[in-house]
Formats: sequence, C-alpha cells, structure tokens
Amino acid sequence: HTAMSAPAPERPGVSLGSDNGPAAAAAAPPQGPPEPRQQPDPGLFDAIHNESRQLLCFPNMFFDGAKFTFSRTVGQALQVSHSVSMGSQSQPASYSFSPTFLGPYRPGPGEAYPLVMGNIDSSGSMIARFIHEVSPRIKLQMQGQTQGQKWAGVQAEVEYHGLDWASSVKLLNVNPVKESGIIVANYLQKLTEKLSLGGEFTYQYGPSGEHAGLNFGGRYVNKAKHWSFNWTASPMGIMQLSYVQSMAKQQAAVVADLDVDARQAEATASLGVQYNFRQAVFRGQVNSAGQVAAVLEHQISPPLSLVLTGLIDHYQSQSRWGLGLNFQI
Repeated sequence: HTAMSAPAPERPGVSLGSDNGPAAAAAAPPQGPPEPRQQPDPGLFDAIHNESRQLLCFPNMFFDGAKFTFSRTVGQALQVSHSVSMGSQSQPASYSFSPTFLGPYRPGPGEAYPLVMGNIDSSGSMIARFIHEVSPRIKLQMQGQTQGQKWAGVQAEVEYHGLDWASSVKLLNVNPVKESGIIVANYLQKLTEKLSLGGEFTYQYGPSGEHAGLNFGGRYVNKAKHWSFNWTASPMGIMQLSYVQSMAKQQAAVVADLDVDARQAEATASLGVQYNFRQAVFRGQVNSAGQVAAVLEHQISPPLSLVLTGLIDHYQSQSRWGLGLNFQI
C-alpha cells in the first residue's frame, strides 16, 4: 500500500502584488519563496530538513529539456499559470494549467487564506490542494490527486502550533470501507532557544496487515552564527543528517546532507551551495553517487526570467541539460 506523495508542509509562498501592481512584484530578482512569519515554536517535525531541501537543487529544482511558463495575476484573488515541457529524457512532452485562489485573510507577507491550488496536465492527471489558517495556531490542509482516470489518493492534515512546540496529524488514503489507510502523528518541542527535539509515529493498516513505525529527530539552530544542524532517524536504520551555513550577509549558503539506509547498506552524501547575485540565483550540488548538478535562474527583465540547468552523472557517463523561460505579468 503506497501513500500519496505530498510535499512537506510549509507556509505557502504566493505573490500578492504590491502598491505598484503585479508588475512591480514580478520585477524583483529571483530569491526563492518569501520568508514565512517568525514563529516562537520550532516548526513541524516533518519540516526539519526543509532548509536543506530548499538549497539542494537536485532533484527538487532540476528539469531537463525545455520548459516555458506563463503566469498572470488576475486581480488580488487569482493567479493562473500555463506551462509547456518538451524534450525531456525522462518525461513525455506535456502541458499543465495551474490556478491559485488567494483568500481575503492576509496574516503576513506572502500568505493568504483560504488558499486553493490546482494543477491539471495534458494526461488528465490532477492535483487539488486546500489550505486554511483557522487561527494563528491551527492550520488545516487537504489534498487530492488523480493519475489519468484513476484516483491516486487523498490526504488531510491538521497542525497546531503552541508557544514552544508544534504538532500535526495526517490521514493518508484512509478508507473506512476497505479498512485501509495511513495515520501519521508528530510532535516537536523546543527545549532551549537553540535545541528542539521530537518524534513521529506512523500507523498503516490494510488487507496485508498492520504496521507501525517510529522516527526521532531534532534540530540545533545558532542564529547568531547563521548555522543549523538537523537530524532524523528511525530504529529501522534510516537516518538523515543535514547542516546548513549561511554567510556573506545571507548572500551565500552551503549545505551538507547525509542519507543512510542501513537495511540496504546504502548511503548518499551531498554537498550544495547557493549564491544570490543582484539579478540571479545560482545553486550547485555534488553527491557521492558521482552526480554534479547546477541550476541558474537569471532575471532578464522585470517580467522575464531565464533558467538553465545541468546534470552530469560520472558513474553512468550521462548528462542532461535544461532551458526554461518564465514570463510573469
């Protein structure tokens, strides 16, 4: 039984325009997603490694072939995006349409609730996501996904953010009729100003039986010296360690990541770097699997940005390259 894949929860970054209109918002150089509101709690357990995920460009930000995206802001409540991809070595040519509805509640920069996002591509696959902040401490999320004419799954989640702790409960593909599904509950507690520790419990049930698992993790953040160390581990032998260091007045950042699977006797180490230029962002990465990847996003003019990607796999003697154009008005 396979759970529907969903990104780790984080505060969604959406363009809300400015006093000068949508064109002014598009004129800003590419800097990644907007900064979330500062919370006294340590964040969610399943977002412990979010900082390293945002810096490592492969596979999160990498694509090959050609990709063209046109985005338009329609008033203050609607954004639409059209995307065409072609020439990829791993994916067929496709077209996708992505509308986003921004609700009237704007608690902070880059935030709007309720938030409704959708994506449908030329194969008929669709993803729909609903996010609403009921209160400053409670957030609800729901997501449904189809693959062509087949239902792929559904996920529901509730988050609660306390004064110095955060917790969430997820229900994935829970079907009372078939008596199957996955339930995930996690908790992260801030013990000191720098140290947070927590755990996650997963329970899966279905025709094949019942399975349960535990994960433990934590993070140590030194805001004065701009670095953090994060770790998660399970008794089954799966472990991830990540270290992030920002420098040069936040213009540059480096990340080191180690993934270990003792069951398969496998481990992968990755080293990544990000540098913010005035009108561009460069991300590079190398890992122990012999792969070297890079992504460069450059703002050519206020509505137009260029994205160049490259990947060289030394062990497989293969290379992949990508070219993207993003037009936003």
